[in-house]
Amino acid sequence: MDPPDLPAAPAADQPLEPESDELSSKTAEPDPDWTPTKDPKATVVPGQMRSDQEEIPAPFTKADADKAETMEARQRMARVAAGCQVYWPSPYEVCGAIKDKYNSLGGPGSFLSFPNSPELTNPGNTESPRV
Repeated sequence: MDPPDLPAAPAADQPLEPESDELSSKTAEPDPDWTPTKDPKATVVPGQMRSDQEEIPAPFTKADADKAETMEARQRMARVAAGCQVYWPSPYEVCGAIKDKYNSLGGPGSFLSFPNSPELTNPGNTESPRV
């Protein structure tokens, strides 16, 4: 049995179009006033979360924002994640050199806006060829 025909992969220099505009990071505007959560909660405390006090920008949900806040709190308590950062309300960690570059470009206040996925590894855990 032959595998089903799959669409051709986009060229490496072409951005992928989101499947849904509602879920696209393109719908999240850059936030020049972004700041880390002051005194983040390590567990969800109804009525006491940052998401209960501030407007949550689209496309993030209250669940995303609460998850981001608990991740921020855990990072502050753990030494292991010292090289990572969470950008409330986005519930994804950005780590290492990617975090440094993202921050140098302005983080959530830049044209990149908020992180919209966890860091990904190349298939087979391989490195891209160096040119």
